[in-house]
Amino acid sequence: MLSLDRDLLSDNSVDLSQLDAQQTALDIRDLSLFYAEKKALSDISMKIQRHKVTALIGPSGCGKSTLLRCINRMNDLIDDCTISGDILLGDESIFDKRVDVATLRRTVGMVFQQPNPFPKSVYENVVYGLRLQGIKDRRVLDEAVEQALQGAALWDEVKDRLNDNAFDLSGGQQQRLVIARAIAIEPQVLLLDEPSSALDPISTLTIEELISDLKQKYTVVIVTHNMQQAARVSDNTAFLNMGKLVEYTDTNTLFTTPSVRQTEDYITGRYG
Repeated sequence: MLSLDRDLLSDNSVDLSQLDAQQTALDIRDLSLFYAEKKALSDISMKIQRHKVTALIGPSGCGKSTLLRCINRMNDLIDDCTISGDILLGDESIFDKRVDVATLRRTVGMVFQQPNPFPKSVYENVVYGLRLQGIKDRRVLDEAVEQALQGAALWDEVKDRLNDNAFDLSGGQQQRLVIARAIAIEPQVLLLDEPSSALDPISTLTIEELISDLKQKYTVVIVTHNMQQAARVSDNTAFLNMGKLVEYTDTNTLFTTPSVRQTEDYITGRYG
């Protein structure tokens, strides 16, 4: 097995297949996805536990980022992409024709691999989504900025720089600013697509500590290529390979006593 500090591993023995409605933030049911004729996801079924961190791991090209992008319908932007199956957010299908995609993406926020702040001030980055919602009251915006930056563990570093251009921040600060921008509109779910892979080790540690705090208010789903990181930050882990869900259980079990040989081979480095 992968050599890991057990203290860093989640102590969570819940049977994820048996989560009830109150415990489930997202219910992915028989989800398949095609890019033209190429099948990228095959019959994925899994329940994402509310107010926990769920990690998606697997070799490059296994479908983990594709699955993540399904959750807020980012794949709608790709030509010749077709999806079957369903994803329930609460008790509602995200693919229902009555669903407003812009509203869905406010409910399910997303942070990408590369920090992508807007070419605006720190303040205007955080309030961007709120302004789109028509919120103009300066007091309301000020409070939201402080709360979001505190939630992203960035307030103390930038409270005197709110009018500075976001590009003046370091890479790690920019990524936390993007997280602040995402949580300012109070989503239910936060999707993180390899959020620290472009950062230095110190910034990576800060992001990992932040992720542990974020689950107190949000359900977090993270794609990571770093298995040590998955072990450190997640409560539950899903291993994908070739578009299929191989194994999904609590992180401690998956990394110490996986039930599938393919999982064991991956986490011990026999392929990947």
